[in-house]
Amino acid sequence: MRRGGGRRHRRRLLPSRVETLADSDPRVGQFIRQRALSAINRPQGQIRILGRTRAPEKVGSFLLDTARRFTGGAGGRLVLPMSRYDIADYLSLSVETVSRTMMT
Repeated sequence: MRRGGGRRHRRRLLPSRVETLADSDPRVGQFIRQRALSAINRPQGQIRILGRTRAPEKVGSFLLDTARRFTGGAGGRLVLPMSRYDIADYLSLSVETVSRTMMT
């Protein structure tokens, strides 16, 4: 569910339909390419984060990546989209380590 109570619906489009949409309008094509590249880069970012050996590096990389994704790099306050338990699971760390690292 999205904030505000609205539901977000996703549809699967056939590749031929996506190509037709991209060809129909350059802005649509650019949007589709940007989304596809983001989808490719996201797992690569996760691999980089998990490849870090120390907890502070993992947590720091996660926070910087999350800030870029959710604030567009504008800075300011970051509201994390997940709990510390979820972050710990995502980073393969204990929740105590994540909490301790965020507090220092």
